[in-house]
Amino acid sequence: MQKENNKPTVARLQGSDKTYLYLKFITTYFKKADKAKLIVSKERLNGLKERMGSSTNKASAAEIEKKLDKFRKSLNKKQKQVTSELAAGIEKTAHMAGAVFLKLLTGTNNMADSVEAEIKARKIKVSATKLKTLSLAEKRKLLKIDELKNRIGEDLKEADIKYIVPVSEVLKMFLQSNKQQDILNKEAGIVTME
Repeated sequence: MQKENNKPTVARLQGSDKTYLYLKFITTYFKKADKAKLIVSKERLNGLKERMGSSTNKASAAEIEKKLDKFRKSLNKKQKQVTSELAAGIEKTAHMAGAVFLKLLTGTNNMADSVEAEIKARKIKVSATKLKTLSLAEKRKLLKIDELKNRIGEDLKEADIKYIVPVSEVLKMFLQSNKQQDILNKEAGIVTME
């Protein structure tokens, strides 16, 4: 059972009624404004227009000007620059550069022969006997130093070299066969479905 609502219904305005009321308000407003213009002298009216139109007498304008002066002074001071905020240039990822990650050139991934082939293809000056005695880490370091020489336009240090662009056919085939991505996926725990 519903309770009866004893409240009177609200008379809502329709579109044409709103327009009529708005125009009625505007006409009365302009009539009052015109009367006020006739009563006030032209000098006083111009003074009012000047005061309302300019920002010189407003408190907010004075505050803004103070803040702008403070800002301008702070621009002239030497600013502290944090190294982490400085621009570091554009860094290409190994995938973008079509390169092989150095961290993947390990014995676990059976890459010893590929590393030697890359050293020979890059024509790095190392005698054959010394090449046999070098560890895999030392061979990677040779590749790293050679890659640093090849990327001379970039502002890099030896520690920044994380990948090499392959020259030997062996490493190019390694990239094309997508084995690099398979190894990376395996390290990340991603199982690839074939």
